[in-house]
Amino acid sequence: MSLRHKINECIDKKMDAEWKTKTHRELNESAYEFFKIHGEGLYNFCVESKNNNFAAKMIALLSGKYSHGCTMFYHENIKSMLTADEWHRLQLKYYTYYGEVDNIEEKLGKIKVLVLASADSNGMNYFDYSSYQGRKQVIMKPELTDKQMKKILHSYLTSDTMNALYDYTGLAFWWLNRMFDDERAWYCSEIMYDKYKEAGVIIADDPNPSPTQIVKFAEKMNTVLRYD
Repeated sequence: MSLRHKINECIDKKMDAEWKTKTHRELNESAYEFFKIHGEGLYNFCVESKNNNFAAKMIALLSGKYSHGCTMFYHENIKSMLTADEWHRLQLKYYTYYGEVDNIEEKLGKIKVLVLASADSNGMNYFDYSSYQGRKQVIMKPELTDKQMKKILHSYLTSDTMNALYDYTGLAFWWLNRMFDDERAWYCSEIMYDKYKEAGVIIADDPNPSPTQIVKFAEKMNTVLRYD
C-alpha cells in the first residue's frame, strides 16, 4: 500500500466518523421534465462553490467558479439497466447516504436521476439528483453511443469504484501534475474524466481536470444543456 493511500485512508476514517446522513427529497416536477425532454442516458453537472468544507474550498481556490462535478444517469427504470450485484451495492449506498432502513428497495426504485460516485469527504456517494435542486450549476450531456454509455455506467458501479476513497492527496497537490495522485482514490472531476476516457470519450482538454475545465470544454463542444 502506498503512502498516498495510507494518508487518504487516515483522512477517510476521520471524515466517516463526522458524516451526517441526508434527508431524501423528491425530485421536483420541473427538474424531472427537463430530463424527460432531453432523454435517458448519462449527464454531467458541475455546481458553483459554496465553500462550506475543506475540499470545496481547495477546489474553488484551484479551479475557480465550479467546485464540484458529477455524472448522473437518467432512466425511467434504473434497476432494469443494472445487474443484481450492482443493484445490491446501490441499496447499501442508499443506506450510507440517507441512513434509512425501511423500504430501501421501493425508495431506490423510485429514483429517476441517479448521481454516480459523487466524490465526497466520506468516499463515493450514490443518491437522488434531488439533493442538488436549487444549486447554481451547469448541466451537460456528452454525445455517446449506446455502447459507450453502458460501459461508463457499469464502470461507475463496480465494487472497487463504489468503495473508493476520496483522493485528498491528489487534490492537495493538483497543481503538481498528479505527482501525489492515489490510483485507488478519486476527487470529483478526476473520476468523471477517467470514467469517460476509459470509454474513449474526452470531456476536458487535459487529464486531471478541474470542474471548471470540464465546463469550459463542454461549452467549446456545445454539449451544455442548461445553466442554473
